[in-house]
Amino acid sequence: MVEREAREKLVEALRENPLVLHACKRCGVSRATYYRWAASNARFRKQAEAAQRVGRSRFCDLAESAIMSAVGRGDVAAAKFVLTHNHPKYQPKRPQPLEVRPYEPIGKVVFSEIGHCTLCRKNFKDGLSPGS
Repeated sequence: MVEREAREKLVEALRENPLVLHACKRCGVSRATYYRWAASNARFRKQAEAAQRVGRSRFCDLAESAIMSAVGRGDVAAAKFVLTHNHPKYQPKRPQPLEVRPYEPIGKVVFSEIGHCTLCRKNFKDGLSPGS
Protein backbone atom coordinates (compact mmCIF):
# COMPACT_ATOMS: atom_id res chain seq x y z
CA MET A 1 0.00 0.00 0.00
CA VAL A 2 2.84 2.40 0.84
CA GLU A 3 4.47 1.82 -2.54
CA ARG A 4 1.20 2.56 -4.33
CA GLU A 5 0.81 5.84 -2.42
CA ALA A 6 4.40 6.79 -3.25
CA ARG A 7 3.75 6.14 -6.95
CA GLU A 8 0.62 8.30 -6.81
CA LYS A 9 2.57 11.11 -5.12
CA LEU A 10 5.25 10.85 -7.80
CA VAL A 11 2.69 11.13 -10.58
CA GLU A 12 1.22 14.22 -8.91
CA ALA A 13 4.70 15.72 -8.46
CA LEU A 14 5.43 15.16 -12.17
CA ARG A 15 2.31 17.17 -13.02
CA GLU A 16 3.84 20.05 -11.08
CA ASN A 17 7.40 19.64 -12.37
CA PRO A 18 8.14 17.21 -15.23
CA LEU A 19 11.75 16.56 -14.14
CA VAL A 20 12.10 13.11 -12.60
CA LEU A 21 14.91 14.22 -10.28
CA HIS A 22 12.81 17.00 -8.73
CA ALA A 23 9.71 14.83 -8.41
CA CYS A 24 11.70 12.06 -6.73
CA LYS A 25 13.34 14.46 -4.27
CA ARG A 26 9.97 15.96 -3.42
CA CYS A 27 8.52 12.52 -2.70
CA GLY A 28 11.56 11.00 -1.03
CA VAL A 29 11.96 8.29 -3.66
CA SER A 30 15.24 7.53 -5.42
CA ARG A 31 15.51 7.92 -9.18
CA ALA A 32 16.52 4.27 -9.42
CA THR A 33 13.28 3.28 -7.73
CA TYR A 34 11.29 5.52 -10.07
CA TYR A 35 12.89 3.94 -13.14
CA ARG A 36 12.47 0.43 -11.72
CA TRP A 37 8.75 1.11 -11.16
CA ALA A 38 8.42 2.58 -14.65
CA ALA A 39 10.12 -0.46 -16.21
CA SER A 40 8.08 -3.02 -14.30
CA ASN A 41 4.66 -1.33 -14.15
CA ALA A 42 3.15 -0.26 -17.49
CA ARG A 43 0.21 1.51 -15.82
CA PHE A 44 2.53 3.63 -13.64
CA ARG A 45 4.78 4.37 -16.64
CA LYS A 46 1.82 5.63 -18.70
CA GLN A 47 0.53 7.73 -15.82
CA ALA A 48 3.99 9.21 -15.23
CA GLU A 49 4.47 10.02 -18.94
CA ALA A 50 1.04 11.69 -19.09
CA ALA A 51 1.84 13.67 -15.94
CA GLN A 52 5.16 14.79 -17.45
CA ARG A 53 3.32 16.05 -20.56
CA VAL A 54 1.05 18.12 -18.29
CA GLY A 55 4.06 19.38 -16.35
CA ARG A 56 5.93 20.38 -19.53
CA SER A 57 2.87 22.21 -20.80
CA ARG A 58 2.63 24.04 -17.49
CA PHE A 59 6.31 25.04 -17.67
CA CYS A 60 5.86 26.27 -21.24
CA ASP A 61 2.93 28.41 -20.09
CA LEU A 62 5.08 29.87 -17.30
CA ALA A 63 7.93 30.60 -19.72
CA GLU A 64 5.59 32.24 -22.21
CA SER A 65 4.10 34.34 -19.46
CA ALA A 66 7.57 35.45 -18.34
CA ILE A 67 8.50 36.41 -21.90
CA MET A 68 5.30 38.40 -22.35
CA SER A 69 5.90 40.17 -19.04
CA ALA A 70 9.42 41.04 -20.18
CA VAL A 71 8.05 42.46 -23.44
CA GLY A 72 5.61 44.55 -21.39
CA ARG A 73 8.54 45.93 -19.38
CA GLY A 74 10.23 47.00 -22.61
CA ASP A 75 12.83 44.22 -22.78
CA VAL A 76 14.07 44.48 -26.38
CA ALA A 77 15.60 40.99 -26.41
CA ALA A 78 12.27 39.47 -25.35
CA ALA A 79 10.42 41.51 -27.96
CA LYS A 80 12.84 40.35 -30.65
CA PHE A 81 12.36 36.74 -29.54
CA VAL A 82 8.57 37.01 -29.75
CA LEU A 83 8.66 38.69 -33.16
CA THR A 84 11.15 36.30 -34.75
CA HIS A 85 9.18 33.29 -33.53
CA ASN A 86 5.68 34.57 -34.25
CA HIS A 87 5.71 36.96 -37.22
CA PRO A 88 6.93 36.06 -40.73
CA LYS A 89 8.15 39.62 -41.39
CA TYR A 90 10.75 39.31 -38.61
CA GLN A 91 11.93 35.75 -39.22
CA PRO A 92 15.56 35.38 -40.31
CA LYS A 93 16.06 35.17 -44.04
CA ARG A 94 17.04 31.74 -45.24
CA PRO A 95 20.06 31.71 -47.54
CA GLN A 96 19.22 30.93 -51.15
CA PRO A 97 20.96 27.92 -52.67
CA LEU A 98 23.98 28.81 -54.80
CA GLU A 99 23.63 28.48 -58.52
CA VAL A 100 26.33 26.19 -59.86
CA ARG A 101 27.43 27.08 -63.38
CA PRO A 102 29.67 25.09 -65.69
CA TYR A 103 33.30 26.20 -66.02
CA GLU A 104 33.65 29.37 -68.07
CA PRO A 105 37.11 30.38 -69.38
CA ILE A 106 38.43 33.80 -68.34
CA GLY A 107 39.77 35.91 -71.22
CA LYS A 108 41.79 34.01 -73.79
CA VAL A 109 43.36 31.49 -71.41
CA VAL A 110 41.74 28.17 -72.10
CA PHE A 111 42.90 24.82 -70.77
CA SER A 112 42.48 22.31 -73.51
CA GLU A 113 41.19 18.83 -72.95
CA ILE A 114 44.64 17.41 -73.60
CA GLY A 115 45.91 19.04 -70.41
CA HIS A 116 47.91 22.10 -71.32
CA CYS A 117 47.40 25.86 -71.38
CA THR A 118 46.73 27.17 -74.88
CA LEU A 119 48.77 30.33 -74.20
CA CYS A 120 51.91 29.07 -72.48
CA ARG A 121 51.63 25.38 -73.41
CA LYS A 122 52.45 24.43 -69.81
CA ASN A 123 51.45 20.81 -69.25
CA PHE A 124 48.93 20.04 -66.48
CA LYS A 125 48.40 16.33 -67.11
CA ASP A 126 50.47 15.19 -64.11
CA GLY A 127 48.05 16.48 -61.49
CA LEU A 128 49.41 19.99 -61.46
CA SER A 129 46.83 22.71 -61.13
CA PRO A 130 46.76 25.68 -63.54
CA GLY A 131 47.88 28.03 -60.75
CA SER A 132 51.06 26.10 -59.86
